[in-house]
Amino acid sequence: MSVVKTLLGAVAATAIMASGAHATTIAFENFESYSPTVHGDGVYDLNFNSFTHGFHPTDGTVDLIGTPNPFNLSGSSNYIDLDGSTNDGAIFRSNAFNFVTGDKITLSFDLAGNKRGGTDQWDFGFQTEAGNIAFNSIIRTGPLDLGPGGSAFGPAIGAGDNALASNSGWTHYSLSFIAGNSGSATAYVATTSADNIGPLVDNIRLSSGAVPEPSTWALMIGGFGLAGAALRRRRAVTA
Repeated sequence: MSVVKTLLGAVAATAIMASGAHATTIAFENFESYSPTVHGDGVYDLNFNSFTHGFHPTDGTVDLIGTPNPFNLSGSSNYIDLDGSTNDGAIFRSNAFNFVTGDKITLSFDLAGNKRGGTDQWDFGFQTEAGNIAFNSIIRTGPLDLGPGGSAFGPAIGAGDNALASNSGWTHYSLSFIAGNSGSATAYVATTSADNIGPLVDNIRLSSGAVPEPSTWALMIGGFGLAGAALRRRRAVTA
C-alpha cells in the first residue's frame, strides 16, 4: 500500500504543478460596485466614465444601466450600453497589460441586444502596444461572423458580429490566444453604433495563465498510469 501511496502522492504533486497554469484575472468588471442614479423612467447614468476595475471607455461613451429600466434583460443587474447618449459608440478597453511567451490570454464577457430596435455591429479582441505579436492557437466562442482563422500574426486580432439583433438575449463570448513572444496589449469590446442604442455588455474578464509544458502533462499522465497498474497488481495479490 505504501508504494501506491507514494505513486498517488507523486501524481498529486504533478497535478499541483499543472494547476499552476490556472488563469489569473488581470481585470474584471461586472458593474455591481456602482450605484446608478434613480430617474423617473429607470436607473442609469448617461455617459458614465468612473470605472475602477481595469476597463474604461475610449473613442466614445457608454451608459451605465441599472435595474429597473425600459430595456431590462433577465439574468443581469448592472451593465453598460456600448453606445452612450452622445450617439458615439465606444471602445470599452482594458488597461495595458504585459505577457511573456507561452502565456494564454483570454477575454470573455456577456453581450445582448438593446431591445429598442435595429441591429448593431460590434467586435472585440486584442491590440498590441508596440511591434508585432505572434497570436498562436486562437480560440473563439460565441455566434460570431467576423474574425481571423486559426492563427494570425500582427498588431491585432478580433472577432465580432456585423448585425446583432436587438432581441438577442445574453450570450457568452470569449477570445483567447497563446503568446508566441513577449509583449504588451490591451483588450477591448467595441461598437460602431452611433444612434444611442448599442449592444449591452456585462461580466467582462481579462485573464492570463502560463500553458503547462508538454513534459508536465506527460509526467502526470504517466503517474496516473503507474498508480493504476500498482492498484491492479495489489488487487490481484489480495485475490
